[in-house]
Amino acid sequence: MVKKGGRAREGNKKPDDDDLVNTIFSWTLEDVMNQNLFADKVPSISFVFSIRLVNAIPDRFSGLKSYLDSFRAPLLEEIREEMSSNLETLPNNSSSTKHIQSLVRIPTGLRQCPLYRVTISDQRGACAPCIGDIVVLTDTVPRRPSDLASNGRSCCLAHVKDVVNRRTFLIRAAKKIGDADSYAFAASLLAFIPYARIW
Repeated sequence: MVKKGGRAREGNKKPDDDDLVNTIFSWTLEDVMNQNLFADKVPSISFVFSIRLVNAIPDRFSGLKSYLDSFRAPLLEEIREEMSSNLETLPNNSSSTKHIQSLVRIPTGLRQCPLYRVTISDQRGACAPCIGDIVVLTDTVPRRPSDLASNGRSCCLAHVKDVVNRRTFLIRAAKKIGDADSYAFAASLLAFIPYARIW
């Protein structure tokens, strides 16, 4: 008889969606805006993907792992493209940018990734991102996407782990946030959950 919660011993194993989040966190905003980021990272044979050429998935594989891995680069490119598109619209879409009222670190175990509680201002129409969203924290609303990638500009990708209420949500940040006042705005760049299900 299998005990309830018998799979708990696998709890130390990192979930696959954490691997995907870590991959996204490894990107700079220059990477997000780079249309050639994955141009050479999948097998030969090209086709039009979104609005540019990338390599196609082959029709033969050496095993299950190579079959699954063959889908990863095209999926990552689709993720990058959506994030890039949302970055492009930020300057003209003020409703998607939320003003941060407070950003507080939540105590966690030493081996756990730090989490932060974000509360946004109660401005008209303000609403927390959805669970799973990839958001960007910034020190200002950019006039153009390249502003966020400028040297000295303060910005950080984060993953929404939970939504407490309409104004408060919990995030895991791509890097340690030493100064809570470093970021004044948060904007969603990606609805993450559909991609995590494929990954």
